[in-house]
This record gives sequence, structure tokens and C-alpha cells, in this order.
Amino acid sequence: MKRDFTAFINTFVFDEKKKLAIFDKHSPYLATKKIGKNNPRTEQIKTDNWARTEWNRTVDRALVEGISREEVLQIKREEITEKVKESVHRRGNRPWLFFAIVTHAVDVLTALIKKIREQFQRIAALFETDGKDTAPVESIKSVSMVEPFVQKTEKTSIQAETDIATVLQRPKLQPKLEEQVADVPQTILSSEIRGMDVSDSAVMPKENESKVSTNLKSQKDSIPPRPEFSMGMEEYDKIQNIYKQLVKQENTVLTCEKELGQLRQDLLLCTGVFQGKRRKELQGQIDDKEQQMEKTKQRLADIVRGYGYPNVDSFMKMYHKVKADYADYTKRLKEWGEKYGMRYVEEHFEKRHKSFMFNNTNMQKR
Repeated sequence: MKRDFTAFINTFVFDEKKKLAIFDKHSPYLATKKIGKNNPRTEQIKTDNWARTEWNRTVDRALVEGISREEVLQIKREEITEKVKESVHRRGNRPWLFFAIVTHAVDVLTALIKKIREQFQRIAALFETDGKDTAPVESIKSVSMVEPFVQKTEKTSIQAETDIATVLQRPKLQPKLEEQVADVPQTILSSEIRGMDVSDSAVMPKENESKVSTNLKSQKDSIPPRPEFSMGMEEYDKIQNIYKQLVKQENTVLTCEKELGQLRQDLLLCTGVFQGKRRKELQGQIDDKEQQMEKTKQRLADIVRGYGYPNVDSFMKMYHKVKADYADYTKRLKEWGEKYGMRYVEEHFEKRHKSFMFNNTNMQKR
């Protein structure tokens, strides 16, 4: 009933960003509460909403960093859901304790992000060349797991063209031999004709001729169609572009986080009677940097919403699905290329050559 009513309301809303959505309680996010007029718990709800929002932003960072959705849900269940139930069971209903529970869960998830980042940095060190460091996220995740087929296709096409060109440059065969090899595919022609001499006038027996033609026809007909990608390449490139934007924004968050940590450390070390002005300056810089941190974290969710996705979690589901489909496509394409790629290129080259010769003959007649 609630979903149907929400869908009915959204039919009158034309702006995608303003459409209503039902919160999924099984998602890794926490729902924020609305504050009504004259609510006596306004300040407490604002504080809780800040903690919930901070958790949601940290979840976005974790998903972009490569932490699985199941791991995030496990932390949410162990550090928030179960601890809230335990707190209510032991101490009764004390809503002000919720802020401390969620804040601790944010710290646990942030520590996991740092651990994953350190692992990426260790792996990225293996890819260093000439002392130049590679970006931790991009260097690891942008490495193609399957070898592309483009280079191999270009190589086979060049080989096919050279093989067929050498055959076409040879003198014409005798009429009987031309009739015998008329139905033979180019793959066999290129290998058989090289061993023949123009002076050879031997005639192939009819039994062998029928066997060869039958085998060749079955081989020719057995070439399966070239594998195709289930999604258009434009849509695939679009998803890759969105992911690259998320990675770039996450690196911006990490830079801002390091600068904030350095400012806080400088503030702790700034002691003394005559350092009051310096401490005040550092505190102002810390406040500005914290506001910048909140904006940079929120930018992760804003990026995917700009492309029609409700949150980072839904986009990462689509990204992992498309990534797996593309890996399977490239694998099937590579296997197909190793088995049938050469014959496929030769047949298409033969068709184009015949079409060229036919058009050239018509031009000469004119």
C-alpha cells in the first residue's frame, strides 16, 4: 500500500531529483528523521540525524573503496543494530545513547577503509615504474583482467591479407583445377595452392573431391556468430565515467582528510603562553576544513544522483554487474577469436575482394 501510494504521487512529479522514495531498511544506510514544528526533541533529533548522515557518507566511501556490501551490512548489524538492542535491554529507552553508538560504528568503518587503502598502496607499489607512483584506486582497479581482442584481430587480418595476396598474384591454374577448387574456402586455398605447380595437370579423384568438399562445407558452416556485449558500449563507457568520477572524488576526500589530521596535530603541539593567537588560527582552519570534508563526502552521493541513481549503493550494484558481464564478454570473444577468428577474417576479406573484382569488371565494361 505504501509503495503503491508513493508511486502514484511520483506520477505527478516530473523532476527526478524531487521524486519520493521508500527507504529500504535492508540497505546499508540509516534513515534520517523528520523534525516537526514545536518538537521538544528537536536538538536531539538534529544530533542523531548528523550521526546518521555521517554514517551514510562513510558507507558511500567504503563502497567506492571496494569494500563489499555484505561487509558494510555486517558492521551495521554488529555495531549498530545489535548494540542498540543490547542498550535498550540493559539500560532501557535512552535515545541520547544512539549518537555514541553510531559514532563508534563510523569510526569502525573508517578504520576498515584505511586498512583497505593501505593494502591498495602496498599492491600499487608493485606497479611503480621509474620511481613514479600510481594512484592507489585507479592503478589497481583499472587493470584489465582479460586481454582485449582488438590487437589480435588486427594481426590476423594483416596475416590474412598477405596470405591471400600471395595466392592472387600466382599464375592462373588450369581449367580443371579451377573447377575442383571453386567451392573450397580461402583457408584451404592459401595452404593447398602453394604446394601446387602450374604445370601440374593431375586431376583429383571424385571420391576425394566429394569428401574434401563435404568436410570444408561443414567446417565453414560450423563458425558460430561473433559474441556480442549485452549492453551498448556507450552505456558501458558512461558507467565507467561515473565510476572514475567517484574514484577521483574519493581521492579528494582522502587528501582533505590528511590535511585535517595534520591541522589537528599542529593544534595539539601548539602549546605555550604566547601561542593563543596561533591556536585560534588553527582552530579556524580546522572548522573550515571540517565543513569542506562534509561537502566533499556529500559530493559522492550527488554525483550518482545527477545520473539518475538514488544512491552510491545502487550504482555500485550496477557497476559490478556490468563489470562481470564485460569480463565474460571479453573472455568469450577471446576464445572465439582463437578458434574462428582467422577464418572469419579470411571469409570477410574474400567477400570484399570478390565484390571489388565484380565492381572493377563492371567499370571496365562501361
